[in-house]
Amino acid sequence: MPELFFVNEDKKINVEVGGNLRKTAIASEIGVYSNILTKLFNCRGKGICGTCVVKIDSKNIDPPNEIEKKKLKKKLDSDPTLRLACQLNVKNDLNVITIS
Repeated sequence: MPELFFVNEDKKINVEVGGNLRKTAIASEIGVYSNILTKLFNCRGKGICGTCVVKIDSKNIDPPNEIEKKKLKKKLDSDPTLRLACQLNVKNDLNVITIS
């Protein structure tokens, strides 16, 4: 069972292989949205709004999918550790840095 370590929150969470990062974070009361508006008004995990951006500190992770590449195009060039939490299914232990 992979372990997520949320760096800013200093919190470890076990997640089933293939579990969605956004859903896991929300269920564990960890915010992946930068403000109250994006928390209330977001695409609910469809990858359309691009507001659940997190940094992943791990070398053992799949590359961004097409939705992430499209939404984070300009940001990924300068910071390849950025990911959309809603598009990331956990396969291995990850260090997650929430962006607030």
